[in-house]
Amino acid sequence: MDGVERVDHGGRPALIVLIVVDQLPQYLFARYEALFSGGFRRLLRDGRVYTHGSHEHSSTTTAPGHTTIATGVYPLNHGIVANWWREWTGDRWAYVENFEDSTESVLGRPGLPGFSPRKLDATGLADWLVAADRDARIVSISGKYRGAVPLAGRVAAHVYVFDEKYGPGFTTSTFYRPELPGWLRRFNEERLAALLADSVWESTVPESARGASRPDTVAYEHGGAHVAFPHRFVEEANPGDVADAAAFYAWWEDTPMLDEAAVELAMDAVAALQLGQREATDLLALALSATDRVGHAFGPFSREQLDNLLRLDRVLGDLFAFLDRTVGTGDYLVALSSDHGVLPAPEYRQELGEEGGRVTPAQVVEIVKAIDTVSAASETERNARRAAVLEEFDLVADAMTREELLASGPADTLLTLYRRCYRRDRPTGLGDRGVNVRLREGYMTGGNTATHGSPYAYDRRVPIVFMAAGVTAGRSDERVATVDIAPTIARLAGVPFPDNLDGRVLICDGC
Repeated sequence: MDGVERVDHGGRPALIVLIVVDQLPQYLFARYEALFSGGFRRLLRDGRVYTHGSHEHSSTTTAPGHTTIATGVYPLNHGIVANWWREWTGDRWAYVENFEDSTESVLGRPGLPGFSPRKLDATGLADWLVAADRDARIVSISGKYRGAVPLAGRVAAHVYVFDEKYGPGFTTSTFYRPELPGWLRRFNEERLAALLADSVWESTVPESARGASRPDTVAYEHGGAHVAFPHRFVEEANPGDVADAAAFYAWWEDTPMLDEAAVELAMDAVAALQLGQREATDLLALALSATDRVGHAFGPFSREQLDNLLRLDRVLGDLFAFLDRTVGTGDYLVALSSDHGVLPAPEYRQELGEEGGRVTPAQVVEIVKAIDTVSAASETERNARRAAVLEEFDLVADAMTREELLASGPADTLLTLYRRCYRRDRPTGLGDRGVNVRLREGYMTGGNTATHGSPYAYDRRVPIVFMAAGVTAGRSDERVATVDIAPTIARLAGVPFPDNLDGRVLICDGC
């Protein structure tokens, strides 16, 4: 026995722990499996592990990925079709950034727009829990509001975000509450302050494990500068920024310390709000952001990413041990997945003899100019001509017109993935010009070392793991999808959920 005085939940879990690790592809989770000894190891040993999990939509970015996991429906149906899109406002297309909400503000920073779930068109796990029991408590913590907000659904939850724009601490939006609770203020002033004092990122990778990653001195990482451990703020900051607190927070949140702080805050939330220690089934959602930031800067096979994942493995182990003591071993349910994978650095693909390349800003300008010169008598004809022009570019694999994306007729697999993300009222990319583009496999835009956003397997395939009492541990090579996560959690927790979801229940009594 663990010494915890349990409340009888009638076989239901006392606490649901939903963990979404930003930018964790299945290929990387499998690559480092033998090196894990903490939380990842426990999930792999005691959980139901799906090795062929995937996002079954094309927009493999943070906001739609988290929202799909939380709601059990595709972006077309939950409305968060990308990290950003355009909406027709008056006489022009206006830029919209997922959950940003100018009618709200960030606590402590009234000049900054807040965030809310108002653009979310579907309910999710958090909503279903509260509908089943008004006493259910929902906590969502992240380094990005586009991760925290969708996991909390449309309820007035405890949603806390760390962002360098918001200053030195986790905070929230006025949508959720008028002031920070005392336990969070104390965390920011004491425990987070101690973590923020660490301005050096040292490698913790054992010498015996270093061969699992790329060497620590790869020229195309991190913009070609400061590519090896240790990483020191005073050396990596611009000379004029060394005394700038905001510059330090921006550097710090690109290290594993960000997720360490998020997990520490989660444990404080469990204690302060008695999550899992009351009659209701509560939800603790963690949208862990450091893996994404490290992956963009250094690439998935970098020594930095290996160190980050080993650190995350350890802190998740600490979290599970803490929950064993406070909630009770076997009395909480854990589900883990990722919002998307990642394309390895094109230079690395080339080293392996695989196709890959970077699309330059000049090439993007050339493409836009080419289609903007197209004219036709009708919108349908103009879109078709623009698609034909786009497909003449070597780096373009396919150009899909608005009409193709809105059609309900036959489609190949890739077109189906794009249709599941397409809303005429929320166009993305070149969608406001009537076309959407798919680049050739292995090609990327932007200045990061590595990125994501395509419908290819490296971006879509992610881990899916469930761990709970009554869930048989083991591995399955069944093809499953991230839309299956929310209904499966709900069924395991005995919580009613809508019958029109895109996902299905993977694990249930008698299955």
